[in-house]
Amino acid sequence: FWIGVGSGDVREQTKIYFEQTRLGLSPEYENAVHNQFMFEFVALGIWGGLGFIIIFFVPYFKLKLWNDYLFSTFFIIITLSFFAEFLFETQLGITFFSVFYALLMFKEEKT
Repeated sequence: FWIGVGSGDVREQTKIYFEQTRLGLSPEYENAVHNQFMFEFVALGIWGGLGFIIIFFVPYFKLKLWNDYLFSTFFIIITLSFFAEFLFETQLGITFFSVFYALLMFKEEKT
């Protein structure tokens, strides 16, 4: 609960859990957690999960990026997608997030 199962063991622990509980799901639905926030809490525990949330949300509010239409749209899309899939567990997801986050956060303001 406090330190999690480790960032590489979430799928294995999910498989063990489904074998122990026998929920009656077919194996294709017993794949993994499909929620990035839950995935981080399982992998890193309560402290790591809270750290992930802080690291994700603090720059948006501290730098007042809600005033930027493009960044806010991107941030809302990414945040909502975290509830549907674990985006940071694929190379495509990490690359998509990193490239657009950097481009939109550090873009020049035209006056």
